[in-house]
Amino acid sequence: MQKKESAKKKKQVQPASVWFRLLSFVIDLFIAVNIIGWPLAKRLSDSLAENFHATTTTALLALLTFFYFVLFERFVGATIGMAITKISISGQNTLSSAFLRNCYLIPFFPLNLLILIEPIALLGWKKRLLERWTDSTYERVVA
Repeated sequence: MQKKESAKKKKQVQPASVWFRLLSFVIDLFIAVNIIGWPLAKRLSDSLAENFHATTTTALLALLTFFYFVLFERFVGATIGMAITKISISGQNTLSSAFLRNCYLIPFFPLNLLILIEPIALLGWKKRLLERWTDSTYERVVA
């Protein structure tokens, strides 16, 4: 009887470490920028007027990256990088909470200040400021 119970070990869930979250974020940035965002932004800038500046392309690329994170987190439950590193979201996962959790990616003032605040909060509290505001946590499944 004990053998069957030990064979069916429950998967443990714990808060995702900073290193797994960083790895997940790097994977997601690579996918969002190089595979999804850059080709689309390049095509839009080529098809629109010649005065489509690099700043506009950069802002468009940042917004596409933002929506990659928001839509994957909300409707799939995890981004591709999160799935690879076995990270999921627990707690509130509505569209508005996904939007708020990822608003640090929007490249406009004052939201762009969050790109500096969020890592400091993560290192200090082990939870980002925007996670606290949305009452959600990034968790990792361990065997």
